[in-house]
Amino acid sequence: MPEISPRVSVVLPVFNAAAHLSEALESILTQTFTDFELLAVYDESSDMSLAILQATAARDARVRIIKGLGKRLTGALNLGLQEAKGVFIARMDADDVSLPTRLALQVALMEKDNLDACGCHVQQIDANGRWGQAIPMPLSSSSILVTLVCTVPFAHGSVLLRAAFLEKHQLQYHPGVPVEDYDLWCRMVQSGARLGNVNSTLFLYRNLPSALSKVNARENRAAMHALRRNFVRTQIPELASAITYLLGNPQDLPVPRFGYLLLAAHLLSSESDTPIRWRALAKTPAWISARVLAKLVQGF
Repeated sequence: MPEISPRVSVVLPVFNAAAHLSEALESILTQTFTDFELLAVYDESSDMSLAILQATAARDARVRIIKGLGKRLTGALNLGLQEAKGVFIARMDADDVSLPTRLALQVALMEKDNLDACGCHVQQIDANGRWGQAIPMPLSSSSILVTLVCTVPFAHGSVLLRAAFLEKHQLQYHPGVPVEDYDLWCRMVQSGARLGNVNSTLFLYRNLPSALSKVNARENRAAMHALRRNFVRTQIPELASAITYLLGNPQDLPVPRFGYLLLAAHLLSSESDTPIRWRALAKTPAWISARVLAKLVQGF
């Protein structure tokens, strides 16, 4: 059978994004992997976003502007998923930067390990492009599962998804869910998805005070609280196996993230009759245990 082209559809929502949009677009158009379409889902904006998109589309036929329906981020993302023609769907945000080999290395890992979604390590940058904190992502399947109990296992804008998996399980973003990415990753795993991360920094995440994750922080915490408990209830055997593996192979989870293991073990013990929280506590450094206790007191 002939290969489907484009192999990758890049979905990029755009709303009042002129400040960094040109850089974001250029970072995709200069990828070493070239068999892609770039779907810019544009919602009516008060800045120069549309003019930037039109100028970019005029010089590169891979760029397609799709008029959004005014249904905010989840609506734009779902519209992009519906319009995508690729075998894989890449997420991209209008204020971030994809490094040149991002798509090439992600497609290679997806094909090699038969993954349904993958991300990569992330480097934070500020509004002026200055580098901040480096954010390593979990690599093994066990560390990804344990991380997902607590938070996202990859940055949303860095993800590559297998379109056939989403279609088979009729998965899309849920409108009205504040943490639309976390919700989707949980439902993908509940449907049997295999997740991974490229062991390279391929994505620059712009850490801005205006980011929705910060503006809606309290609402997001409440939504994740409910979602993670439901997720644990559906993954008890898998989570017990992952925690047991990591207790014997702690090198698979970076020390600063070892708290995720203790948190996951605590939630698992709360939902089942396993005493695994005590085994995890015995393996956890005291300073990390203190942080975990503080999170539990705060209502994690």
